Amino acid sequence: VTCDLETRGGGWTTVFTSAGGLADGAGSEAEMHNSAASLAQRTYDAAGLPAVASAATVLLALRNASGHVVPGATAVMPMPAAWRAGHPATYTASDLHDWPVLVGDAAQAVAATLRFGSAGVVGGDCGGMWEASGVYGGMICVDHPGSPAWGGWSSALQADTCSLAGEASAVCTEDQVFTISARNF
Repeated sequence: VTCDLETRGGGWTTVFTSAGGLADGAGSEAEMHNSAASLAQRTYDAAGLPAVASAATVLLALRNASGHVVPGATAVMPMPAAWRAGHPATYTASDLHDWPVLVGDAAQAVAATLRFGSAGVVGGDCGGMWEASGVYGGMICVDHPGSPAWGGWSSALQADTCSLAGEASAVCTEDQVFTISARNF
């Protein structure tokens, strides 16, 4: 668990950091799409669970190799109640509409759709439609330009992507990871 004392007033505990490369699914192609092995890797850091349980606010961010936020690549919002019970990867195709979010350096929150979970995604990005069948992936994002987005993580056949909503997807690397951080105010 790492702390961020700088971004949006500080007080953040980073409770999840994405990995680059493919998820470690095993078995047939069908098992590698939304497999239990792939999803099991997508959990909160055990040491961060107390911060998750008491969180009032959540920060989605893209960070570089030294752990600093990529300038402007943040989304700050109230902690969804479901995220206290389980990592966003444990849910199926969930949308929270009109969710108040501060994107980047904005001073005013916008009402946007917070999207998280696993299922087929037609269109392949944050604005895509959830689909019950087909090639499975998943995403955590705010459907607003410039907000951090994470995709592809529930498939052992697709590398994680760490990008900004509305921009071309980029494979997660050590120099660009997606993080979830929590604080209790």
